[in-house]
Amino acid sequence: MKNKKQLKQLIKKRNKKQTSKKRKMTMNNYVISKGKQESFLLDRRIPVDEINKFRQIQAMIFTQKSPSPQSSRMILSTFDDKDVLLITGIVSDIVIDTKYHPNEEASDSSQNHTRILIENPYIDVAQTKFGKQRINRQLDSHIWLYTKDIQYINPQADQLTVSVGDFIAIYATVKQYRGTGDYGKITTKFGLKEIQILGSGMNVQYKENARILSDYPREGDWILKVFRDYENKDCSYLIRKMTYKESIYPSYLDRFKLNDDKKAATNLKISDS
Repeated sequence: MKNKKQLKQLIKKRNKKQTSKKRKMTMNNYVISKGKQESFLLDRRIPVDEINKFRQIQAMIFTQKSPSPQSSRMILSTFDDKDVLLITGIVSDIVIDTKYHPNEEASDSSQNHTRILIENPYIDVAQTKFGKQRINRQLDSHIWLYTKDIQYINPQADQLTVSVGDFIAIYATVKQYRGTGDYGKITTKFGLKEIQILGSGMNVQYKENARILSDYPREGDWILKVFRDYENKDCSYLIRKMTYKESIYPSYLDRFKLNDDKKAATNLKISDS
């Protein structure tokens, strides 16, 4: 990740580029931080073609460059399986299950292990039997969202697109499963199910409130699209169709290797000097 001085210079440069000579208006774009979760907050007057450029920059500088320890995500154990959590994070990667073929007869979607990676996820709010509670705690360094668990969409949207670098907001409940947790031991781990995508895009400031702007031109740069089942009268936010494709960015494993190679080259240069 770039240091704060470099980041400020980058934003200043982008803001200058967005200055209109006719309107004499300079954009005010910022970096907002929530612990380890960082993202851009864009000026509502930003030209629409610039939004995608900021998302591409966000994909490069606000995603992790080194692996983190395995975790059981014990914070999720404090919630009931009926509690609904509002979680935000940065979309980082997709892993497509190439063994799953949905067009084959009797294909079972529960066997589809395609998943998208969310980095620095935070639990913002929890709706529990005691009412709404503000949490504002980091869930983990990352979490995988399996497409088979993504079931719902924002009822105000007919479709939503997800790209690497997007700031994403979801509702979800807690699930348990067996896996490698703390200290590398096989144990009960906690993840997310019954996922509803509320928005995936860039944070844009509108007067008093920030909002995730999802419907901006992405120039074909996306990894997941979900479509609302608008004919379903009983559940207006059920997903009817989902499609996904490979990312054009280095995978999370490739990012780790690139970072290790860069560190090794730097250390070699220092030792030779």
